[in-house]
Parts: sequence; C-alpha cells; structure tokens
Amino acid sequence: MQIKSAKRIALVELLAVLAPDSSKKTLKTWIEKGRVSVDEKIAKRADQIVEEGQMVLVGEKRLSLKSGLIIVYEDRDLIVVDKPAGLLSVATVKEGFQTAHAILKRNYPKRNVIPIHRLDKDTSGLLVFSCHEKARADLKRQLERREIHREYRARVHGDPGKGTWRCFLLEDARLFIRLSTPSKGKEAITHYEMIKRGKRTTLIKCTLETGRKHQIRVQAAEAGCPIVGDSKYGQEGDLAKRLHLHAVELSFLHPISRKLMRFSSRAPFE
Repeated sequence: MQIKSAKRIALVELLAVLAPDSSKKTLKTWIEKGRVSVDEKIAKRADQIVEEGQMVLVGEKRLSLKSGLIIVYEDRDLIVVDKPAGLLSVATVKEGFQTAHAILKRNYPKRNVIPIHRLDKDTSGLLVFSCHEKARADLKRQLERREIHREYRARVHGDPGKGTWRCFLLEDARLFIRLSTPSKGKEAITHYEMIKRGKRTTLIKCTLETGRKHQIRVQAAEAGCPIVGDSKYGQEGDLAKRLHLHAVELSFLHPISRKLMRFSSRAPFE
C-alpha cells in the first residue's frame, strides 16, 4: 500500500488515512518492524514529519504460518494471504483440515472468516478472505461485477503471443474441466500477453475477467501452450516440480472504507 502526502503531516497520521481500519497501536507496530518507508527510506519514528509530495509505502507483513501460508495484510474486515502451491484454498470431500480457509479460522477463531475467491491447489499467490458478513457481501458483489483485479504470471510451453481467450467450460464426472457450449458451460475470459520469451517457454501475464476452476490452465492447454508443470492438462514428460502459475496482483475497494487496496506477490519461478 502506498500514498503520496498532500500536506505536511506526522507519519502516523498519514498512515491512519491510508489504513483507517487499523488502530494507532497497529500503525506504530508497522513502523517499529520496519514495514514503513518514506521516499524509499525506512521510517524509524511514528512522529516523523512527512513533507508534501513525499511517498509513503507500507510493505508486506509477511507473517508466515507453519503451513507456509503468509498473512500479507489484515484488519478487522478482511485478510489477504499469499498461498503456497500444494495447499487447498477451501475444504473438499477428502481434505477439510489443511486448507487456507481452515488455517485462518483456527488462527482467527473470533472472526467469521469467509473465502471470497479461490486458487487451485497447485496454484500459488494472493487470496482475500472477509471477516464478517457485511465485508463478504460487498467483496462478493465486486467479484460478480468483475471489479476485483486479479493478475497472474504463468510460464507456458511455446509462445501464445498476445490476445484474449474466450470459451465456455464445464466440469465432467471425472472432475476434469473441458470446453463446452454456451448452453451448458460457464463463460471464461482471460486476457494474456508475453512478458519474456525463452528458448522453449514463455513467461506471460494473465488477467482474469472471470474466475472459473482451472480456467487459465485449460485455456492455455487448448491454445497449444500448456503451463509448465501442469500434470493434469500439460505436456507428457514435463518434469517441472510445480505448476508455474502464480497470482501476482490483487486489487479491490475496501468493503468498509472504500479505499483502493492493492497487493502484489512475486512469482517464485520468475
């Protein structure tokens, strides 16, 4: 999170504008832990004066739980996490204990933690959870209206270039996602473009309009450019140790304060 100071003001007061749902005690803790910088210099004191035009940046909390789940941001209304590959977002018939949702509920027993969206088990990156019904309803509404920005990095075989994947997806009896028709499937839209081309693979940026199960994985495979490390939809003989798909950017309006919230996470395979 960052903000450009519009006037001469004490640092803690400016942070209160940036994060109105956080207490001053929390804001001072951010400063003490070296999470706050002013014009790229780490701040040392809460009463430090910020001059007009100076840029204040709050870095990630990076509180890592034993599961590998990282708490990027939290306040009384929501929690943003960085999920590792191999961890489910929510419970399934086979697994209900070791999921991002279950872990947060155990760590925040007094909050009504609810997932707003999901990531596949093998996909890593940013996820947001609400902490009460009002926040859930607002964030879900933003999601349905396609107002939550979700950007991914993927390393794919080949080079898909730049464009938009549009199709309809349907989950079959084997839990396999495949192409379908408008009457049976759900619309899936992904915008993509090349970031860096290698000898055999390409790093691409993917921006979601919709968030269907396995959406990017299926669309990339159908385009002839499966994601590196995709054991379900990918190339035979792909020996990559993990799926090269990571949710790198997440932004939305805070459900209570209406402030724009922006978060980023670097893909481990970049």
